Amino acid sequence: RWAIQRAIGRLSFFIIGNRIGPFTESYTIRPKDEAVKVATVIRWAREYRSRMKKLALGERLPDATRHPIEMFIRKARRIIQQSRRSRSPTTVFSVGPSVSNRLASPDANSHSYSKDEIETFSETDKIILDYFRMWTLPPCLMTAGTLRTSGSAILRAIGLYNDLRLTPPTGYLFLQEMGVFTPWENLHVLYEQLALPGHGISRPADKLEEESNKFCEDLGPEGLPDTMKDLRKDWGDLPVFCVDDVHAAEIDDGFSIEPVPGFDDTYWVHVHVANPSAFVPPDHIVAKRAAEFKRSFYSPERVYPMLPQTLVHEYFSLAPGRPVLTFSAKVNMTGDILETNITNGYVKNIIYITPNKVRKLFGIDREAAPSLTLSFDGKLQELPREGAQKDIQDEHKSSFYTLEKLMAARREKRMDKGALEFLSRQKSQPRISGGRDQKSKYSVDRTIAYHYTGDPAVQFNNLTTDPFDILESTKDDLVNHVMVLAGEIAGQWLKDRQVPAVFAGTWYHPEYSPFTREKISAEIPNSFHLGLPRSFSSSNPTPHASLGVDQYVRCTSPLRRYTDLIAHWQIEAVLRQQAHEPSASIPQAVSDNLPFKRSDIEQYIARADWQNRLKDRAQNRSRDFWICQALFRSFYFNAAKLPPTFQCIIQGQNFDQTYEFNADWNEYYGRLQPFDLPCLVTLDKSASPMQTGDLVDVELVSIDMYTLKVTAKFSRHVKRPENGALASRGIMIS
Repeated sequence: RWAIQRAIGRLSFFIIGNRIGPFTESYTIRPKDEAVKVATVIRWAREYRSRMKKLALGERLPDATRHPIEMFIRKARRIIQQSRRSRSPTTVFSVGPSVSNRLASPDANSHSYSKDEIETFSETDKIILDYFRMWTLPPCLMTAGTLRTSGSAILRAIGLYNDLRLTPPTGYLFLQEMGVFTPWENLHVLYEQLALPGHGISRPADKLEEESNKFCEDLGPEGLPDTMKDLRKDWGDLPVFCVDDVHAAEIDDGFSIEPVPGFDDTYWVHVHVANPSAFVPPDHIVAKRAAEFKRSFYSPERVYPMLPQTLVHEYFSLAPGRPVLTFSAKVNMTGDILETNITNGYVKNIIYITPNKVRKLFGIDREAAPSLTLSFDGKLQELPREGAQKDIQDEHKSSFYTLEKLMAARREKRMDKGALEFLSRQKSQPRISGGRDQKSKYSVDRTIAYHYTGDPAVQFNNLTTDPFDILESTKDDLVNHVMVLAGEIAGQWLKDRQVPAVFAGTWYHPEYSPFTREKISAEIPNSFHLGLPRSFSSSNPTPHASLGVDQYVRCTSPLRRYTDLIAHWQIEAVLRQQAHEPSASIPQAVSDNLPFKRSDIEQYIARADWQNRLKDRAQNRSRDFWICQALFRSFYFNAAKLPPTFQCIIQGQNFDQTYEFNADWNEYYGRLQPFDLPCLVTLDKSASPMQTGDLVDVELVSIDMYTLKVTAKFSRHVKRPENGALASRGIMIS
């Protein structure tokens, strides 16, 4: 076993470990044709160096201009020089904005740029460019010198990057100038292990997407029969509130509230969830796509949906008359759950509301709060969702007030059981034009070099309020508390019937002291976060310490999470069994009736956990990329006016900083506000040291567009919170 691990370690670029923390769950093996391409380019690069030596010694070569590397170098010089007539390269590994721009359209799905064909790549060019793609793409970089030196050698021979280190970051700049990547190419959606469809990186994912989309195109009115048709409840005129952003790709859930007759302090809280599981069986091509993709992936410029979008929008996204699976709890004003129920049904009276309208009802007006707006290359219009209310109607306000009181009481119950709450630092979500533009989407099959006139329109609107302000969480994010209640209901329901599902739980690292609410005090170590509860998935019910619940199953997003679909399939199998075999007591599920056995769930968890964590990281990095793109265009090219300083929350000193001889500064990790963007802050060694949690003003110094490393320098101290370690991690003390 040790020898196998050593051998894999030597081939770490071709056999990639799929890791969860220190553990390797499985391996991703690159296709053979990619290994052949890498070997071919390495051989060509060696031949090229040998040919150059012979020419330097005065030898004549019969085919002096026909070698693949030499032809590629000549073509690369032409394309790069043409690129530099309209876009300047930078030392932070990205080309600058276009010298001339197209007029932007306010439509977020149009684009404020055009593209021009420059040259066609030959088959040998394609092999070399594929090598550069693999050489450049994080996080699985070539570490072996025998693999990576060919890229440096080719860039050196091109001779147009003499001021830069000939490393993968320069390769990213090179592929932009070559017209292979767009000048705003987000590398973080191109990870091989992510296997996102549409780029040619994962052929199985591309095939599943194509087949499932084809099914939806051919779908007739009877194409997807409703397996729960006879068990559905008609919710009639009961108002169902769908609270979501106007830009949400789909509406997964809504909620309603009903008084219990004869009681003044007890109500039924219903969470109505989209119901694709009743129409799509687990072995259907659409379900196979969902199982492969695991969940939808959201990047600011593009959505990679788990389910085909036409199917979601036409059949399942919540709208009047649509099917739902409803999770209900009878809750009193002291926060006790007295009874639960799960039932299929139809909703008719759908009311769309934005989160800010709900906050405003409780006195939190973010629209009037101070904010920083960055907008360039066109202003994108806010187009309201069809049927959305401008304000919450008077007749519905009492429902929200009552629901907030119930959720506040339920929150207290969870807090008593150790739940942790985090400050609501709203992460900036950039809006990008051309989000559905397929023509500029990168594909490994591209054979033409394109240069672009104009750039995507980008818009941010970022709150600049005190990042340490504490708001009542049930008023600031009521929907989150309602969805936690739904997860409690599903978890308890499945536990009572001994049904396996993907239960979410937490564990503590055995080497660190567990951090719990009882340990929140004025003095805690800066390393406390190592003892925070860590999430994991299990086929058995398990406590979730962070939420303060005994069991929890995600169930409110079946349009974008496969784990939720699994829960729905399991629940509906039991509901059908109950309908055929009525019982006064809670029936135990018959294993043979369940679509997923415990072993199936465990196998799924083992395969999915590492991919879901990688998707979390890639989504965060995609968001960070577009913030850095906006700062890059503004800081270096004045595309938008930036304030002279930004606020930053210090998270600790960087003791691993790269050593520089006679360096007179220390480095600190921070979160740049109002973007909540990771950054490094330099502080003169002669100045007073900063402490974890300090809020400081900083000035931007540089923005590396490959690593997304933002460097800033300390300007002045703004505020030191009472407990800096907790504040730096956003943990609320209440």
